[in-house]
Amino acid sequence: MSENEKQQECRYCHEPFLDLSGKTGSEVDDDESAYCGTDDYGNLEYGASFDSGCVNKAEYVKIKYCPMCGRDLRSDEKFHQTYREEGNHGESIDKSPASGD
Repeated sequence: MSENEKQQECRYCHEPFLDLSGKTGSEVDDDESAYCGTDDYGNLEYGASFDSGCVNKAEYVKIKYCPMCGRDLRSDEKFHQTYREEGNHGESIDKSPASGD
């Protein structure tokens, strides 16, 4: 399946991989706040990052579609490589985007 223009330009599932709030990784680190975003391995990562050292926790879940543009992340070779290497230890969310989104 080919990507449409919106999916090709999605800054959430392509560089710079914005946090779902629209912030870059460095902006999230500067704000010392909770974050949630995707990467190019088909992961939805979420957690909190604080320089004080009190809390620095991150978790991830393997997802199959970008939550912002609906791009199928399974077509990326990186997705398949990490899926095999990790043995799918993360919970997999298999919900296709709603039509009209």
